[in-house]
Amino acid sequence: MDRVRLADYCAEATLRDDVSSHTDHGLVTSFIRIWEQAFTLQRIVPTDEFFELGDHLLLAIDILDRIETVHDIRLPLTALCAASTVERLADFAAQRQHKKSSSNRA
Repeated sequence: MDRVRLADYCAEATLRDDVSSHTDHGLVTSFIRIWEQAFTLQRIVPTDEFFELGDHLLLAIDILDRIETVHDIRLPLTALCAASTVERLADFAAQRQHKKSSSNRA
């Protein structure tokens, strides 16, 4: 394996380990609907990859804008790079929302 591929594998493995086993399934379902609307596709599943479905900057911006509108969760564009499946992005958003609500209570 060359260096780049090994680095990609390590980054992917780390992300897999970071995904919570307590993903909010309601959030995942909502994100699936958002992705279906953005990609104009039916039958998006939680493990679908953004980069395999259509790696376009405008789609990424559209998805993140819809998430912010529906859930009041602002995600950086880099979130789709680090968490490129519906399930991972929902988990990332849930963690971010939890941190935001925890800091608001403090």
